[in-house]
Order: sequence, then structure tokens, then C-alpha cells
Amino acid sequence: MLDEVHTVEVDRSGFVAEYVGQTAPKSHKLVDSALGGVLFVDEAYSLVIERGEDPFGREAVQVLLKRIEDDRDKFVAILAGYPRPMQRLIHTNPGLSSRFQRTFSFPDFSADELVQIFDLMCNKNEYVLADLAREKLQAGFETLCHRKDEHFGNARLARNIFERAIRRLAMRIAEMTPLTRDLLTTLQADDLEIATDSDG
Repeated sequence: MLDEVHTVEVDRSGFVAEYVGQTAPKSHKLVDSALGGVLFVDEAYSLVIERGEDPFGREAVQVLLKRIEDDRDKFVAILAGYPRPMQRLIHTNPGLSSRFQRTFSFPDFSADELVQIFDLMCNKNEYVLADLAREKLQAGFETLCHRKDEHFGNARLARNIFERAIRRLAMRIAEMTPLTRDLLTTLQADDLEIATDSDG
């Protein structure tokens, strides 16, 4: 279907300009950069603000719709985001609902899959997860999966917990001597901060 294998990933900031008259040229330039490949619009629902007037966002949508029609054989446009806000976006403009007729829903990751993602991050960055830390991680992900809402973070959740764990590890061993490779690379249960209360 495509001449090239490149993807341009963008969000609202890639389309919408700061001043009147700049959004359309900026949006056209963005679509031009995706010709021959894929234009992937992440959090696409943010293109049009839910409340109040948003002429810039609506202008960006109009440009996108026109380019999808005029250049329909030259690129693929994918709009991505949470289900309900995406439904709202699609219904803000008849052109969106007529041009984006295929919807793919991806299920959230399970607790086991989130642990696997965390493991991949550990392996990539040469960290090791201690047994007790793994048990804490598994239990925390199970609780978070049970309490999730439509804004559940999925892999981003695992990445945030991983990055916090690295910072907490660094603070925990800051004054230890001598520093060994095991100390520097082993994540312990105390390094894992997993918000599992009603606010987390």
C-alpha cells in the first residue's frame, strides 16, 4: 500500500500553531512530511478542545480531512487515543466519521504482561529484579489492573515505575561503600514505588 516505510508520529502541537494564519501551513507541511508513509496522530482527540471555541484545532482538522481526500493514495492516516474521547472527536465533524470508518480497539495489558514489559526494560538497561521486588511488582500491577479506568497507562505505567525505581535505587545506595555491580544493578522491593491507593 505504501511506497516508503516511514512513520511521522505527531500530536496536537504538530498541527496547531500559536498565531492566527499559521495553523494551516503548519498542518500542510506536516502532512507533506508523511507522504508515502504513515501519519500517526497520537492523542488525536486533543486536536479539538472539548469545551469552548477552538478555531485552531478545527482548522487543523479541516486541513487533515482535505489532505486525506486529495492525497488518499499517497499516505495512511491513523488517529489514536482513548475510546471515549476519540468517539467525541469523530462526532465533532461529519468528515471525520465518513473518512475514518475502521476502528481497532486494543485491550489493556494484564498484570503479567506489565511485569514482562518491566523485565524488558530491566534487560535493556542491564538491571536485575530481585525476587521480593518481582513479587511486589506483580501484586502492585494486579491491584492497578483491577482498579483501572479509561486512562490506564499500560506500558507508560510500567516505564514510569521503572524510572522511579532507578532513581530510588540511586538514592538508596548513594552512601554505601564499596559499590559493587550487584548493588548498582539490582532493584530491590524498597526501590519500587507503586501507587495502589484510590488516587494512584
